[in-house]
Amino acid sequence: MKQSVNNSPWPTVRLGEQVDLLAGFAFKSARFTASPNDIPLVKGENVSQGRILWSISKRWPAKEGAQFSKFALKAGDVVLAMDRPWVPAGLKWAYIRERDPSALLVQRVARLRGKNGLDSVFLRYIIGSPQFTDYVRPITTGVNVPHISAKQIEDFQFHLPPLTAQREIAKILSAYDDLIENNARRIKILEEMSQSLYREWFVRFRFPGHEMIKIIDSQVGKVPKGWEMKTLGSVAQEMRRNVRPDQIDPETPYFGLEHLPRKSIALFDWGVANEVQSIKLRFEKGEILFGKIRPYFHKVSIAPISGVCSSDTIVMRPVAPEYLATVLCCVSSEDFVAHATQTSQGTKMPRANWAVLKKYPLALPPGSLLEQFNAFVDDAVDEIQNLIFQNRNLRHTRDLLLPKLISGEVGR
Repeated sequence: MKQSVNNSPWPTVRLGEQVDLLAGFAFKSARFTASPNDIPLVKGENVSQGRILWSISKRWPAKEGAQFSKFALKAGDVVLAMDRPWVPAGLKWAYIRERDPSALLVQRVARLRGKNGLDSVFLRYIIGSPQFTDYVRPITTGVNVPHISAKQIEDFQFHLPPLTAQREIAKILSAYDDLIENNARRIKILEEMSQSLYREWFVRFRFPGHEMIKIIDSQVGKVPKGWEMKTLGSVAQEMRRNVRPDQIDPETPYFGLEHLPRKSIALFDWGVANEVQSIKLRFEKGEILFGKIRPYFHKVSIAPISGVCSSDTIVMRPVAPEYLATVLCCVSSEDFVAHATQTSQGTKMPRANWAVLKKYPLALPPGSLLEQFNAFVDDAVDEIQNLIFQNRNLRHTRDLLLPKLISGEVGR
């Protein structure tokens, strides 16, 4: 495909002349482990928009790592999924950072390292640029597994500034990414604190003053005296507001399953309804979105705005505001997702069923304790959503600046 490159004071080069590209190894899935002592594998499924989803990474026996050193990743590497290289939420690429664990590259993922005067951080912004995404989309081929080849990656053309200019550009753009990453870490901490508090109080019953409360028998097990045993369906309801594409404003925010992050309640990305071609569900800000296809993907988030979503989403709404924190922490917990997975129906595309999930047991404390829990989690959710919009604004500003810097338009 012919690629258009704008005028620039810098020479136009082919990516293949400036990078060392290596495709990963065909590690046998039967040998994959989940042991934290083994080596993480970077597969296409855990390469996201600019980062590696380490929490869902499979692992390879550590004792065999040395013989696969050729496929070891190091800080400064850029990786790109070659199968299904992009989704509506963005390109599936990542930059390996100093703090990332040592990892091995799996087949159908490309590793790129700068050479011949291409700075590794500048390479990061070349691959993360809108121009590279726009290049990849039309050349992705294949029906069952859309893919790109190593040669197609190498054929991308871009402007190559002098090394000093590359580093200055990377420094400017990295300032935005550092702020984005810092906010993402704050979000992760708030999520972990909320889940930890939920486990301590609602699962292990180690709430303030628990030493003085007697544990009694209930129909679903032992609970502290004064607590109520309910079902999820008694404190939350499924909201099915079907809407046809012709009934939706084209600019309405749209959340497909591809936009829901794994193991995070923070929804960073979404599209718009002009992408919608079938009946969807309408949801309101503050409602909970649960991806019901392959529930083991653990896609559970709280909506930061109102919009429409995939019909393969369960939209949950607490029956009263005081139950939101409890319902959110319950349905985003590992235990609940495991239950949804075990009770899902279907072989190739297992789906969770609200009729089953609503029977999930839930222990509720007396009003004063519930108020304390709500106060903490509600504040955490508010802060998470503030950080989401801060990051969207930072990314938008960075992405407007990025092509101007890379092309040499800024600074002439």
